Amino acid sequence: MKRKAPTMRPAGIDLGRCGLDGFGCGCPVELIHGCAREFLADFPFRVTEPVCSDPTHLRATRRSRRRHRREFTDADHVALLDPLRGLPAR
Repeated sequence: MKRKAPTMRPAGIDLGRCGLDGFGCGCPVELIHGCAREFLADFPFRVTEPVCSDPTHLRATRRSRRRHRREFTDADHVALLDPLRGLPAR
């Protein structure tokens, strides 16, 4: 998130508290401890609002043995696609 272009309402959503604790990037960011899939499904998006989704990589595509505290399963990745597909087209 620190390297993304600024938006009108920047938000960081993470299930893990440690991903949010101590986060800072020099601009105001709404930090939400929760499920991004639920947030995306419930938020009233308009056409002009960009969304950058950056889940963990699929395990089968990684070269590194490094793991995240909260790993996405293949089913988690598929489930995240539903609300992303439902966003208004720009």
